[in-house]
Amino acid sequence: MALDASKSFRSLIDEDSDNFLVSKLSALLGQKMSTFETDTTWTENLNDIQIDKSWTDLMNQLLSELHELGFTEKQMDAIWAQIPFNEDMIKALHIAKAANADIMIISDANTIAISRILTHYQINNLFTKIITNPAQWSDEGKLVVDRLVPKETPHGCRTMAEGYGRTCCANMCKGQEITRMIQEKYAKVVYVGDGANDFCPITRLRANDIALVRRNRVLSNILETPSSRAQIQANIIFWSEAVDVLSTYQGLFQPLSQEPDLAAKLAISY
Repeated sequence: MALDASKSFRSLIDEDSDNFLVSKLSALLGQKMSTFETDTTWTENLNDIQIDKSWTDLMNQLLSELHELGFTEKQMDAIWAQIPFNEDMIKALHIAKAANADIMIISDANTIAISRILTHYQINNLFTKIITNPAQWSDEGKLVVDRLVPKETPHGCRTMAEGYGRTCCANMCKGQEITRMIQEKYAKVVYVGDGANDFCPITRLRANDIALVRRNRVLSNILETPSSRAQIQANIIFWSEAVDVLSTYQGLFQPLSQEPDLAAKLAISY
C-alpha cells in the first residue's frame, strides 16, 4: 500500500509543508503531487531490499518544474510564511525550552523549508538540532533537495509494521537518529509523531520514554495492530490537537524548570 511518504513536517504544523508549497504555487503540479501520493507504481516498495525512488527525489523533481515555471525564492518564502503554526504548539515549545530540554526536529522535509518556517514564526532559536534532507539554492535560483541518506549507502533499516511493511523511507531512518540521540546523553526522550515513518523511532524508545502519537493518523492506525503495538516499550500518550500537547508539556516540563540538571537530560523530537 502507498504510505504517507509526503507528509513532511506535520507533527509541529497541521499542513504538509511540501504539498502546501507546491499546491499554492501551481494547481497543476499540486494535482500531479496528489497523483504521486496515490499511485503505487512510483512509490518506493518498502518490502523490497532494492529501493529506487523516494518521495525526496520526486519532490526535487517538482521543485525543478516550479523553477521552470518561473517561480522564485521570494515567492516560495511568501508561501512558507502562510503555513499556519498553532499558537498552543508554540507555547508548548517555549515551556520545554524554559525547562532546558533539548528540542530537535527529525523531518522528511528539507533544511530550507524548515528554516524559513521557523524563522517566520521567530522560534528557530528554540531548536537544538534539525535533522532533515539537505537543500540549497542553485546559481540559477532553483531549490535543490537531496536525500539525507544517499541512495548509494542505504540505511538498511528493516523495521516492519503489520499491513504496512517497512515503514522507513529510503532517504532517512528516523529510528537510527533516535538511537544516536539516546546514546548521547538523554535520560528521557519525548517523541512526537503521526506518520508511518514515525513508527520505527518509537520502537527505539525505552520504557521511561514517551511517545506522543496523534490520533486518527497513520501512526495511530499502525498501533491498533497488536503485533505493532507489542514493539513499543515507551509510554504512549495520544493527542488530537496542539492544546493536548501543551497540556502534556505543562505537566511534564514546568516542574522541571526548577531542576535544570534533570531537564538537561531530556530531549524532545518531532
